[in-house]
Amino acid sequence: MIAREAPAAVYKLSYNALLVGNAAREQLDLIKLVTPSLAVLGAACGENVIVRVRDGLESVCVARHESSQSVRVHTEVGNRRPLHVGASGKLLLAYGGDVLIDAVLANALQRFTDKTIIDPQALRDELAAIRAAGYAVSLGEREPDAVSAAAPLRDHTGATVASLSIASPASRTTQEVLDRHVAMVVQQAAALSRSLGYTGA
Repeated sequence: MIAREAPAAVYKLSYNALLVGNAAREQLDLIKLVTPSLAVLGAACGENVIVRVRDGLESVCVARHESSQSVRVHTEVGNRRPLHVGASGKLLLAYGGDVLIDAVLANALQRFTDKTIIDPQALRDELAAIRAAGYAVSLGEREPDAVSAAAPLRDHTGATVASLSIASPASRTTQEVLDRHVAMVVQQAAALSRSLGYTGA
């Protein structure tokens, strides 16, 4: 991260450090923008609300609102998981482009539960369905008792910079509840995307 300028012993931050600094600032700006909305959405749905970003071949939780209910899906800021599993990971992978998808599929896909998609063609089909629908759903793919719905946060260029999701225990997530979570997260993600400068449909 630090480069030495010859011949004098003068040191300066390298370009890589500048890139890391810019990425960190953008992430902090994103967190600052979404935090009030997480609390509002969390109060409306009564469940955990999570923002994840992509870092390499993983998704990382960068912000969350935790449900006050005694039974809830446990998530911590900084938590990492592979992109092929869970609503947020699949969503970030679906919108990450062919090069990213090929990179993920170049490795064996880890199975977490019997619902985890580990067949490459099945995952490609799932990602295409996510792009067509505009949101992703996970039914016990990472944890057997967890259900989640995620939608993309887009910036002014239309790029998906993060995912917004609602995570809830399967024990209280009927199809009707899940449908409501999908509608809520899609609506809130669209509003946040507009705040990020996105002008698309």
